[in-house]
Amino acid sequence: MKHIIYILILISAASVEAASFNCSLAQTPIEKTICSNPEISKADETLSALYGNIKGQARYANDLIKNQLTWLKERNSCKTDLCVLEKYTAR
Repeated sequence: MKHIIYILILISAASVEAASFNCSLAQTPIEKTICSNPEISKADETLSALYGNIKGQARYANDLIKNQLTWLKERNSCKTDLCVLEKYTAR
Protein backbone atom coordinates (compact mmCIF):
# COMPACT_ATOMS: atom_id res chain seq x y z
CA MET A 1 0.00 0.00 0.00
CA LYS A 2 2.85 2.39 0.82
CA HIS A 3 4.32 1.78 -2.62
CA ILE A 4 1.06 2.73 -4.32
CA ILE A 5 0.84 5.99 -2.37
CA TYR A 6 4.46 6.79 -3.19
CA ILE A 7 3.90 6.15 -6.89
CA LEU A 8 0.78 8.34 -6.91
CA ILE A 9 2.72 11.16 -5.25
CA LEU A 10 5.48 10.90 -7.86
CA ILE A 11 2.99 10.90 -10.73
CA SER A 12 1.13 13.94 -9.40
CA ALA A 13 4.39 15.83 -8.78
CA ALA A 14 5.56 15.14 -12.32
CA SER A 15 2.31 16.34 -13.86
CA VAL A 16 2.28 19.56 -11.83
CA GLU A 17 5.46 20.77 -13.48
CA ALA A 18 4.65 20.69 -17.15
CA ALA A 19 6.14 24.10 -17.88
CA SER A 20 9.21 24.39 -20.08
CA PHE A 21 11.29 25.33 -17.04
CA ASN A 22 11.74 24.29 -13.43
CA CYS A 23 8.79 25.77 -11.53
CA SER A 24 10.60 25.49 -8.21
CA LEU A 25 12.87 28.26 -9.53
CA ALA A 26 10.03 30.52 -10.70
CA GLN A 27 10.61 34.11 -9.60
CA THR A 28 8.95 36.52 -12.00
CA PRO A 29 5.19 37.12 -12.06
CA ILE A 30 4.88 35.47 -15.50
CA GLU A 31 6.83 32.41 -14.37
CA LYS A 32 4.60 32.10 -11.32
CA THR A 33 1.50 32.48 -13.50
CA ILE A 34 2.70 29.75 -15.85
CA CYS A 35 3.45 27.40 -12.97
CA SER A 36 0.22 28.05 -11.10
CA ASN A 37 -2.11 27.38 -14.04
CA PRO A 38 -2.00 23.84 -15.49
CA GLU A 39 -3.49 24.91 -18.82
CA ILE A 40 -0.93 27.69 -19.31
CA SER A 41 1.85 25.41 -18.09
CA LYS A 42 0.96 22.81 -20.71
CA ALA A 43 0.74 25.50 -23.40
CA ASP A 44 4.19 26.74 -22.38
CA GLU A 45 5.64 23.25 -22.60
CA THR A 46 4.04 22.64 -26.01
CA LEU A 47 5.17 25.97 -27.44
CA SER A 48 8.68 25.46 -26.13
CA ALA A 49 8.92 22.08 -27.87
CA LEU A 50 7.57 23.49 -31.14
CA TYR A 51 9.90 26.49 -30.97
CA GLY A 52 12.88 24.21 -30.37
CA ASN A 53 12.00 22.09 -33.38
CA ILE A 54 11.45 25.09 -35.64
CA LYS A 55 14.59 26.86 -34.43
CA GLY A 56 16.66 23.80 -35.27
CA GLN A 57 15.41 23.88 -38.86
CA ALA A 58 15.17 27.64 -39.42
CA ARG A 59 17.14 29.18 -42.27
CA TYR A 60 17.02 32.57 -40.58
CA ALA A 61 17.37 31.66 -36.92
CA ASN A 62 18.25 35.23 -35.89
CA ASP A 63 14.92 36.49 -37.25
CA LEU A 64 13.09 33.70 -35.46
CA ILE A 65 14.83 34.52 -32.18
CA LYS A 66 14.06 38.23 -32.57
CA ASN A 67 10.41 37.44 -33.24
CA GLN A 68 10.26 35.15 -30.20
CA LEU A 69 11.78 37.80 -27.94
CA THR A 70 9.17 40.30 -29.14
CA TRP A 71 6.42 37.78 -28.39
CA LEU A 72 7.85 37.08 -24.94
CA LYS A 73 7.70 40.80 -24.10
CA GLU A 74 4.04 40.87 -25.17
CA ARG A 75 3.25 37.76 -23.14
CA ASN A 76 5.10 39.10 -20.11
CA SER A 77 3.02 42.28 -20.19
CA CYS A 78 -0.15 40.28 -19.49
CA LYS A 79 -1.85 40.92 -16.15
CA THR A 80 -4.35 38.03 -16.22
CA ASP A 81 -4.23 34.29 -16.83
CA LEU A 82 -6.67 34.72 -19.70
CA CYS A 83 -4.36 37.19 -21.42
CA VAL A 84 -1.40 34.80 -21.05
CA LEU A 85 -3.39 31.86 -22.38
CA GLU A 86 -4.61 33.94 -25.32
CA LYS A 87 -1.00 34.82 -26.18
CA TYR A 88 -0.07 31.12 -26.23
CA THR A 89 -3.13 30.20 -28.26
CA ALA A 90 -2.45 32.91 -30.83
CA ARG A 91 1.22 31.98 -31.07
